[in-house]
Amino acid sequence: MQTAQRIMHFQESVIRKMTRLATEHQAINLSQGFPDFDPPLALKEAAAKAVMDGSNQYSPTWGHPHLRQKLAEQYTARLGWSVNPNDHVIVTCGVTEAINAALLAVLNPGDELLIVEPAHENYIPSAIFAGAKPVAVPLEAPDYRLDPERLAHAVTSRTRALLLNTPHNPTGRVFDAEELARVADLVLRHDLVLITDEIYDQIIYDGRQHIFPGSLESLRERTITVGGLGKTFAITGWRLGYVIAPTRLTAQCRAFGQLAQRLFKILRRIDQGDDRVCFDAELFHERSARVRSKARLWHDDIFQGMGHHALQRAANPAPLGVDRVRQELLDARHLIGAALDKDQRHVTRRLVLA
Repeated sequence: MQTAQRIMHFQESVIRKMTRLATEHQAINLSQGFPDFDPPLALKEAAAKAVMDGSNQYSPTWGHPHLRQKLAEQYTARLGWSVNPNDHVIVTCGVTEAINAALLAVLNPGDELLIVEPAHENYIPSAIFAGAKPVAVPLEAPDYRLDPERLAHAVTSRTRALLLNTPHNPTGRVFDAEELARVADLVLRHDLVLITDEIYDQIIYDGRQHIFPGSLESLRERTITVGGLGKTFAITGWRLGYVIAPTRLTAQCRAFGQLAQRLFKILRRIDQGDDRVCFDAELFHERSARVRSKARLWHDDIFQGMGHHALQRAANPAPLGVDRVRQELLDARHLIGAALDKDQRHVTRRLVLA
């Protein structure tokens, strides 16, 4: 019996494997990023009402009209050009499907895709599934700035697209105007398509501003903007993502869009002005302050210059005692995770607030 060779490139998700192991061993889960608080009450009530009212069947292929209309209004303001809900918006089953659709739409077998790393684990399999070769372009600590020379050096005659995550996970870097201007120069010079994963666009700190690459005039006709609602509204399990792009690019992406819009009446309620359903930045900022307070206790480094703070350090817990450090970590388990080495002499932890 034959199985598909393309599947040989894929393995179990490392993120979900570690989540499964953490649950099995009752360990603190460092691997999977999701909010530690519930969605807004009005959102949960609307979801329950939509199900009870019978909104459980198929919806239009590329997203319910009310949701697409709302996204079009938001992205007209964010991108600075008139986003049409019928021509420029596609709703997807999460951000991963949106990225898959974008890559399948623009890449042919043998093409190359530039991926800024570190990167989400699905980027490389998505490129391979499209028949393309992923090419890593690493960011370097401590600043994690985009290096235009390194990007340019990675381009070949087969390069067709650049996949950029901003604000960046896991470093927390919010790429600035100068960096994005260099990206625009590269994309135009080599006739590339820019695909942006902007799932963290609302979760930034310290007064920094996220710049939507698709808002740059030179990139408007060649940028596929990917976003989602899961992180912002604490509904990661709902798998609501979307693509915003000019008509020429959305027409290609639509061929691969398989939508999960069974809860569309929730968005209708939001669209009709339920002001209880909104992004609450204070929830994220309050948690940021609590983690920073804990970090001072443990003498951790907070990397300044990042949008959603990244903390990392291998520290000797001896001054406080292993038991106290362990308890402090457990007390903050919804905000931070830790692992002791096998001799219980060092605490190693890494956190990205997002």
